[in-house]
Amino acid sequence: MKQIEKHPAPEKLLQQITEEAINALALGGPDKIGDEAPMEAGVKLIAKAWGVPRESLQASLCPAPGEYRDFEVFHGYVEQYAWRTDPKIYTMNCPECGTALTPDDVWLKKGSNSWYTLSRCPHCAGSGNAVSGGVFQRYKLARRDGLHWSFARCLQLPDEALLARWNKQRAAQLERLKNRAEKSAEN
Repeated sequence: MKQIEKHPAPEKLLQQITEEAINALALGGPDKIGDEAPMEAGVKLIAKAWGVPRESLQASLCPAPGEYRDFEVFHGYVEQYAWRTDPKIYTMNCPECGTALTPDDVWLKKGSNSWYTLSRCPHCAGSGNAVSGGVFQRYKLARRDGLHWSFARCLQLPDEALLARWNKQRAAQLERLKNRAEKSAEN
């Protein structure tokens, strides 16, 4: 029997649990297993292992504290920037009225594989409801198998401090882009 790792990556855990369940069936088959409870527990573990990557993406994209909505994961993309080109991924709807949000032109990077921007609803802007000041559209990129990309996304309802921080970081990013353009024009 193979050595089982104590703290494997979620993908390896899923593979180990699946292999062990298949091996148990192959050794005795379902008729020769005396107690079915361990097999039922194995099926539950397999189902839980399939959910681990989703849970880890959600935990890193939506950290506490904060009010997050509409978390979703998209799997199986070969291109790293498909989240910016595929309308199924980048189009998000207002959590209040359901209208398509309009993202800002500036996207800020958080860490090595997360992006966010302030998106506004054309119908709710200035209405005084929870999203009248905009919502953050957040994305997390993950490459689990070395070939395919998964993209997690959610909406975050910002408070005044987050909006002030966004405005400051957005202005700094625009200044950096302006300086970069001026420098490349000189060369």
